[in-house]
Amino acid sequence: MNDHWQKIQGWFDFQSLYDAIAKSATNDDLLVEVGCYKGKSVCYLGAKLIELGKTTRIFAIDTFNGTENEPHDAGFLVEFQKNVELSGCQDIITPLPERSPDAAKNFMDNECALIFLDACHEYSAVKTDIAAWLPKVKPGGILAGHDYNPGPWPGVVRAVQESFKQFEIARPYSWVYRKET
Repeated sequence: MNDHWQKIQGWFDFQSLYDAIAKSATNDDLLVEVGCYKGKSVCYLGAKLIELGKTTRIFAIDTFNGTENEPHDAGFLVEFQKNVELSGCQDIITPLPERSPDAAKNFMDNECALIFLDACHEYSAVKTDIAAWLPKVKPGGILAGHDYNPGPWPGVVRAVQESFKQFEIARPYSWVYRKET
């Protein structure tokens, strides 16, 4: 497996979740990661799919403008694309430089096998992301997200708990909702 993902700046502690997603993905599946920063986790997922001989498509949604705490110009998109190429994933990962709710409009309802949310962690933003993306998940598919931790991210926890009666926790800090078939 191409290990360039390890050299990419960012946060990524949900390899086991992405391993399970990659293993169960089919070539016809459509996967989406919302909030990609410089591409560490999405490049891992892409490299894992390639290692398994799959051509599953992944869309990477981010403004690529940084955050309020770390603003940046379009250089993040250039760096992201370079990381995707160095990871050997340019044929399966497509960046969409848009805000999350706007990007969701590019997808049909019941189209995506996985949508992973890791963008803004404020309560209202997470609620908006869940509302925008949940209809896009196909029956049997997964809507999941990162930073389910009440200490630093109480907004994530509150939004997830209010949105779903039942969901799983994928240790250490991810939540997983499986859409009923």
